[in-house]
Amino acid sequence: MVTRDKLRKALERVSDFVGRTNLRFIVERIIYDLSVTNPSLKEVEVPEDPTELNLERFGDEDVERFYYLLADISGSLVGEFLKEELLREVES
Repeated sequence: MVTRDKLRKALERVSDFVGRTNLRFIVERIIYDLSVTNPSLKEVEVPEDPTELNLERFGDEDVERFYYLLADISGSLVGEFLKEELLREVES
């Protein structure tokens, strides 16, 4: 199960690999994708440090979709090992 805490830890982990600026681009893209089905997310602002993203507006389903999109995108950018690590974290 994906929780907000696990998503926050995943954001920090991905930031370790890609840096804050690139993570910000990733988060902005994910929010854009999620806003297609949840228009209220269009108003979410991504802070300079995306690991401090306010997750209150995200429903449980949004958090889960966010997590899997983050794993998929970061796996493509950094390597499959990161995607697999993030997916293992959700299973535990």
